[in-house]
Amino acid sequence: MFLAVVAVCGACAYLVGYAFIAPRESFLRSSGGGLVLGVCVLAALATPAAASALAGAAGPGVQPAWFRPAWIAAETVGLLAGMRAWRLAAVVRTGRWSSLSETPAARAATRMGLADSLDAALDALAETRMSARDLDQLAPALRHLGARFWHQLPERQGDLYALVARHVPPEAAAVVTGLLLEGAGRR
Repeated sequence: MFLAVVAVCGACAYLVGYAFIAPRESFLRSSGGGLVLGVCVLAALATPAAASALAGAAGPGVQPAWFRPAWIAAETVGLLAGMRAWRLAAVVRTGRWSSLSETPAARAATRMGLADSLDAALDALAETRMSARDLDQLAPALRHLGARFWHQLPERQGDLYALVARHVPPEAAAVVTGLLLEGAGRR
């Protein structure tokens, strides 16, 4: 029973972590998904306490000593795995994390770095209200995006421009397309 509780708590924490980076059209970003996430949070926090209470009612010494550390470890690993936290290792290695910025461009660059696909990265970019100054700040992140997802870029430059234009304002689409192509080594 205790092993099942640890597994359920880890799975619930994974879902909550994944909700942070889920694409816009994901079920987890809907109102029904919010309800599921709420249930997951309550289950991850209340299930171990209920299991401990049931074990205590059965008699002293029934709960194994490994239960509480395993539960905490499963929730921590589940949450970090859901958020894809290992992708932040490059940020920690370069030391850029010490200069935290709350500008929309910095938030977009961080979210683009956590994206699983080109579409997810462009969705993160679409949620940013961009100006010409923001494009200068986003240029390294967009080049990195082009290098990372070079295999997902459409072959024709016109198709890539059309894809980008669906996510960013028309006045920025040409610059973003050029930076993606530059990062992919196709310019």
